[in-house]
Amino acid sequence: MRPLRFIFSLALLLISGTSAWAQSAQAAFERGEAAYQRKDYANALALWLPLAQQRHSLAQYNIAYMYQKGLGTPPDAAKACAWFSQAAALGDTAAVVALGHCYATGQGAPQDLTQAANLYQLAATVGDAQAQYLYAQAWERGLGVPRNNEQALQWYYQAASNGVAPAQQWLKAWAAKNSTQAPTSAAMPTPRSAASTSSRTVPSSLPEEPLPDSAMAKLLAAAAQGDRQAQYEAGVRLSQGRGSAIDLPQGVRLLRAARRAGHPKAQEALDQTGFGE
Repeated sequence: MRPLRFIFSLALLLISGTSAWAQSAQAAFERGEAAYQRKDYANALALWLPLAQQRHSLAQYNIAYMYQKGLGTPPDAAKACAWFSQAAALGDTAAVVALGHCYATGQGAPQDLTQAANLYQLAATVGDAQAQYLYAQAWERGLGVPRNNEQALQWYYQAASNGVAPAQQWLKAWAAKNSTQAPTSAAMPTPRSAASTSSRTVPSSLPEEPLPDSAMAKLLAAAAQGDRQAQYEAGVRLSQGRGSAIDLPQGVRLLRAARRAGHPKAQEALDQTGFGE
């Protein structure tokens, strides 16, 4: 998830015009920005909330982020997703991706992988690099769309071309496994610096083969009891498609639990899912 977003100089005036309201809104937004920077989150929230209620998309995004992280307010995933939705409706691309995350994980909105994929597609097609990477994962793993390796490859190329390191790593690993097979789409761009990145590895060094259902059930039971290693291993297997079935949202939740419990490799595994935050 992207961090909080700010404006600089006269950006808001250029978008909103030179009205008295625009000048007042810019001043309020900048006061909120200053409050946030000094970690006075409650005051930042109070300054941005009226702007968000007046359809200021950047303030809406920031309010959503603060509800998501519990900054200046108790965490509230539902309110966060509601504000992301409002900003997305105003055309804020980062909010579109964040709303897709809400649907992908089922945190703050009903889990709907198809809707998540649709939102990632919307942002990906206008050039958002994170959305391109997430949309590629959806095609690769069959998350809200049918599995399609050609589509996945095309979108990984797009994300890699926009500098997404995990996409560049994925492409290098793909090239190593398919050294005699060239991509079929002549329109695919060349990824920047892909050759210089390290090959994509499974963070846990877990065996590549899926676990039998009974073994996966035992691993999930241990994870539910708070075993951080079990949370980590189950999270990796579910998000990498090496459990009994692919379940990226559940995998992300388990990896986050392992991270909270202090597992040293959980953050790396989350970064590979695209939900490292």
